Amino acid sequence: MFWCQALDYNFWKEVVFMRKKNVAAVVILSLIMAILRTVIIINNMETNYNNSTYYLPDRFLPNAFTAVALVLIPAMFIYASVSNKGLRPVLESNDLLSATASCTLGFILLGCFAVFAKQYVSDFDSLAKYSTAVAVLAALSAVVFLFLGVKPQSGKLSAILGLLPMLFTLARLFSDFLSSTSAPFANSGAYHLMSLCFLLLFFLCENKSHVEMGSASLFFGFGFVSIFLLLVYALPNVVLHCMGFGVFKFGFASALSVADLVAAFYVAAKLGSAKLVPLKKSA
Repeated sequence: MFWCQALDYNFWKEVVFMRKKNVAAVVILSLIMAILRTVIIINNMETNYNNSTYYLPDRFLPNAFTAVALVLIPAMFIYASVSNKGLRPVLESNDLLSATASCTLGFILLGCFAVFAKQYVSDFDSLAKYSTAVAVLAALSAVVFLFLGVKPQSGKLSAILGLLPMLFTLARLFSDFLSSTSAPFANSGAYHLMSLCFLLLFFLCENKSHVEMGSASLFFGFGFVSIFLLLVYALPNVVLHCMGFGVFKFGFASALSVADLVAAFYVAAKLGSAKLVPLKKSA
């Protein structure tokens, strides 16, 4: 039955349409949750006599949000895993949306490096430990995203170049985990570190797809969860820094949160443009 359906153009057209609807639904849900979390954080912050701002995470709404997130995250992963079982992703090398997302992310990462350079000169002590390594890898990853955006391609070259974004994400994870001054503002450390973990796993799946390997279940599972976590962490973080709440000042860490926002849409573009084929069938 499956192979009869595989030969049916209308069947696959419907599958692609439903997959894009699922990706759009995840993005919209994640944006709603990110906006909701931003409002919750702002309404649960207090400023003491030293003009220091504190987030109060033990109130009802912050705890309720965490409970909902703990339900949504595994639900999205399980749905993606079950609905794409037995398939593997094949990335379209000529997809305009993916190319645009890749170039945009590249430009944003170059901007992050520029913010780092300015902060390095003017306020070095405010930088987190290992920020220099993160900034250098951000610049190198920017070149990769720009190159693959301008000249989209697949194969071993893309897989090899894709190692740089993985190293960049791993460096951020390592730096932010070890540094007490890196961005767990507003009780966000868990969301932040988890978002980097799932983004790293998504990049791994993306690289495997370039060499005709990988599972669509993991590709979409890690993709859906990374979109959710990136937006839920990064959007409130950027808003708080831009609004200047207490110690929140826009710098390298918050610039990277802007990159996280763009990365979420990069992941969505890759998920939406991917073609799926049976695991044992060549592309």
